[in-house]
Amino acid sequence: TAGRIGIIPAPSGPQRCSDDLLRGASDLSARYELPVHTHVLESKTQAVTGQAFYGKTLVEHLDDVGMLTPRFTMNHAIWLTGRDIDLLAERGCSITHNPLSNLKLGSGICPVRQLLDAGVNVALGTDGTATSDTADIIEAIRAASILHKVGTHDTARWLGAEDAFRLATRGGARSTGLADEIGAIEAGRKADVIL
Repeated sequence: TAGRIGIIPAPSGPQRCSDDLLRGASDLSARYELPVHTHVLESKTQAVTGQAFYGKTLVEHLDDVGMLTPRFTMNHAIWLTGRDIDLLAERGCSITHNPLSNLKLGSGICPVRQLLDAGVNVALGTDGTATSDTADIIEAIRAASILHKVGTHDTARWLGAEDAFRLATRGGARSTGLADEIGAIEAGRKADVIL
């Protein structure tokens, strides 16, 4: 990204896009070193659709069409298999976790701790205002920092406030290909600071 405007190819989701469109987005990403972003596995229906359409998971299909690279970010990523998580880690992909949207829609809960343990970069997002009622990243940080306490009393597995803040800052910077420019308050970085 030279200057103030950057471009990210963003096919809406593999269940709604042709393989040619997905390959085209991947080719643009490779040719111009652009991040690429798509919504995948937000609902159980999408997980079933992948098996019905391709005889494999949507993550495996995205790998087949060349999308899984360090420039790739998957928005939602709730209905992942263990193999999906391993593939995402092996390929250096990112995930955007959208806790407020996923809670409002009853989509499920992204397995953030398992993704982080596997080495997948996780960013924090708000999805759209129609699905989360806000674009306030502070609200998303708060939700992420309390949501992942549900289901286990093992405090070492919980995401805390520091973890959620890291997803919103460094995780987001890496997922957009700007890890060296934003995501931290350091000399030489671009920054907007709200106190």
